[in-house]
Amino acid sequence: MKKFVAALFLVAFVFTLGIVSNGHAQILKEGQMIGSATIESLDGSSVDIKSLAGDGKKKTLIVFFNTSCSLCIKELNFLNDIYTENGKVNVVSIGIDIAGVEKIKIFARSLALKFPVFSDPTFGSGRMFGFGYTPATVLLAEDGTILKKYYGYRDEAQKDIENLFK
Repeated sequence: MKKFVAALFLVAFVFTLGIVSNGHAQILKEGQMIGSATIESLDGSSVDIKSLAGDGKKKTLIVFFNTSCSLCIKELNFLNDIYTENGKVNVVSIGIDIAGVEKIKIFARSLALKFPVFSDPTFGSGRMFGFGYTPATVLLAEDGTILKKYYGYRDEAQKDIENLFK
């Protein structure tokens, strides 16, 4: 009986851990459509991440960052330098900080980010792509299909991203 209870507890724990840590039944892979997840605009309104992608005209690059991450600052500055509002690629950023929207607002202003910034203190939107840390970036096709996922800050990824803007 003890073994059965222990096994039952273990199964329940693993199942709960998967739901809590990911927030989604399955991690989205390249070639799949973006899923739904609620994030927050800097004015405090709720937004479905799905609405940020796939305008039918441009690819979308979503970068996840943390306000205390030095590589995130490097990534955001890089994107800010190559971003043009009417360019070939939409860029949006999602700040992950349990301190919430106000801290992300201050952070975004300090970097003078030119592209839209959102907040997701639980990182649920990033976890649906399988991201567990920042910076993390996902490239979406014009229809919202996941083209590429970039984990961390890597020079080769920066070259790929830079080529999108040419």
